[in-house]
Amino acid sequence: MSHSTCVSMAKRMDVDEVDAYLRELNDKLFKGLLTVEGPEVWGDKTREWTFTFKECDDNMLFFTVWYKNKKRLEFQSPHRDWAIWAQMRVRNFLAVKYDGTMSDEGIDEKWKGDITKWRTYKEYLESLYFNRKTFKAKMAAKLCTRYCMMSVPKKLKGL
Repeated sequence: MSHSTCVSMAKRMDVDEVDAYLRELNDKLFKGLLTVEGPEVWGDKTREWTFTFKECDDNMLFFTVWYKNKKRLEFQSPHRDWAIWAQMRVRNFLAVKYDGTMSDEGIDEKWKGDITKWRTYKEYLESLYFNRKTFKAKMAAKLCTRYCMMSVPKKLKGL
């Protein structure tokens, strides 16, 4: 079983509306560089969209969105920092648009979306690594950020 996060909506949404908004977010947030596949229908009528970067052999640069019902979307946790950041951007925008709250399997709290948080991948990495106190920890943080930035395909670095 994979770890997942959710956006629970105050406003109802239909599949076609979510589909259009996810594609709009791909253009707005990722300059249309990702491919949005779906919605695929699963046996229980759950709809699934997958965001991928097709120009790269790295199959870890993707994330999945599930439409569970008219008031709930679920997201499978991705495996790379870039995909985690990209998914968080999409979740925040969805939560703001539909007046929703976000939650995580591992956390009891719920929180509102914030579209100003981590506007770029680099900003996200710095929030993870640059709160260090010692010089040695700060240097390690710079190396981690540099390594993470190097591991992202060139076209995606400016996002």
